[in-house]
Amino acid sequence: MSFAYIQLQKNQFLQKIPGAFTKRLYMKKLLLLFILQATGVTLPAQLSVKSLVCENLSNPIGLDVKQPRFSWQLVSDKRNTLQSAYE
Repeated sequence: MSFAYIQLQKNQFLQKIPGAFTKRLYMKKLLLLFILQATGVTLPAQLSVKSLVCENLSNPIGLDVKQPRFSWQLVSDKRNTLQSAYE
């Protein structure tokens, strides 16, 4: 089989599928997202959280308040690292 024949077969196949360009673009974006997430996981964390407490209890079983208070401490290799917001 020649390269031109394979390309012709591929083009004929893609013409039969509606939105083939959209599907290929979607697959490329999905692959890029996967690569970005994989590299993000392997990078060392620059900021971590420790000493998670709720109402001054490190592992509460139950709470008797409607709006519990949460607190935590940030740990970082860099100096003067601050938390700017939370959700």
